[in-house]
Amino acid sequence: MSGPRYSTKLIYGSLPVVDDDAPSLESEQSSFCRTIFDAVESTWHVSRMRSDFWACRAWFDRDEAGYDTVVQLEDDLFELVRTALPDLIKSASARRLGALAGSQLWAEISDDVTAAERPQVILVGDIFREVMISDLPLLSDTDFPNTPRHDISVIDDYVGLVAGTIWTVAGKELDPAHVQLALKTMRIPTPRLSDPSGYNARTGAFMDELKVLTSIPPHPNVMPAPVALLTVCDYGSEQEAQRLVGWLQPVFGNFFEFIHDSKDIGAERRIKYAYELCCGVRHLLKHGHCHTDLGLENTVMAGLPPNDRVIVIDLEPWSNYHNKNGPAAPEVEGHWIVGTDKENGSVTYSECPSHPVWRGADIYTDWASMSEALERLTVFGIGSMLSVLLKIRLVFTWENPAPLRRNFQLKQPVVIGDDPTRDAWEGSIPVEVRELAQRCCAYDPRERPLLDDIVERLKKYSTL
Repeated sequence: MSGPRYSTKLIYGSLPVVDDDAPSLESEQSSFCRTIFDAVESTWHVSRMRSDFWACRAWFDRDEAGYDTVVQLEDDLFELVRTALPDLIKSASARRLGALAGSQLWAEISDDVTAAERPQVILVGDIFREVMISDLPLLSDTDFPNTPRHDISVIDDYVGLVAGTIWTVAGKELDPAHVQLALKTMRIPTPRLSDPSGYNARTGAFMDELKVLTSIPPHPNVMPAPVALLTVCDYGSEQEAQRLVGWLQPVFGNFFEFIHDSKDIGAERRIKYAYELCCGVRHLLKHGHCHTDLGLENTVMAGLPPNDRVIVIDLEPWSNYHNKNGPAAPEVEGHWIVGTDKENGSVTYSECPSHPVWRGADIYTDWASMSEALERLTVFGIGSMLSVLLKIRLVFTWENPAPLRRNFQLKQPVVIGDDPTRDAWEGSIPVEVRELAQRCCAYDPRERPLLDDIVERLKKYSTL
């Protein structure tokens, strides 16, 4: 393959616009322009399997073959869009009345070339004010009455991109107590999200998460309620209604990256983090919310060691099951039939006598009335998280090896001496904690501890 190949008619990514005279994308004051390539949905790729499939820079190790080509392609795309930005802003200004303050523009790389044989960058539109306006949730005057609202125009700067739908923003009219805030928005429709039913489900989950955040009492290990809602006015509606763009929340650190990249986090601190995670999950369950997407990836950290704490995030309620940090629970795989006793209403478990049938598609909906079953299911996920967080080996004798985390999750019992380094590390974790984590992942759901018991047993390790 010779030279860069550009994607055709796919999303390049959103470009921040703070006003009609947007600052240059080369500004050293903002990391946005470089981070966007590593975080937005991939729209261009590099060949790995002798095909024209390109992958974004973040997917590559620096030592991997092809990395330099990917970097060059990224820089070419950066220069292409940087050069086109003034015309994109001019086009956006001509299509609407008023300023573009707070806008994000959606652009495409076209296969039509200029006289200089360069691909053209075509404006699709202002993402929230034009492209997505009819898909954004409507807000009535009585919705979320205790949460302040701002029009998106209060954003003065998109400082950086935290993740695909979370931006670090700043604005002089925003809460002065926060130097910067994070804006969480809806996911922008892409070809993979073109199915209306799938996108409607995401819209519903987005609103449901907001309802959870604004209704659950505060807890130090749970994402706090939004600082404010951000809206746009739908001028095409009869009442010029407000539509929800997203909400502003404090900026937190990435806990998953922290524990993955830090080599000097000792056993005591890791157990403290485990205790905090369990406290957050228990608080959610006590107030009627079962976290349906539990995993270390859905955590953040507030503060800096030794005064840091872990916070559970991403509270969208989903009906389907997946375990981010380990295999599926046996009752999800169909090894157990779960029901309720007709006389006393207690949860019953009976082992499946025939071929197991996957039950994860709507398990959180189907089991909504069985709080104990949902708690024991959640505890299995917590056990999987503990194996990764504490770096301890757990055994899943019934499971196929494929979904197990290498080195941490085993099908066969641990043989002391096979891995002296890991033996030594696990020796620094109290036996009580290791046994507790293994019980959380018990094949029989009835043998798993409940969250009150887990929190009580870990409490002694909560202070350093």
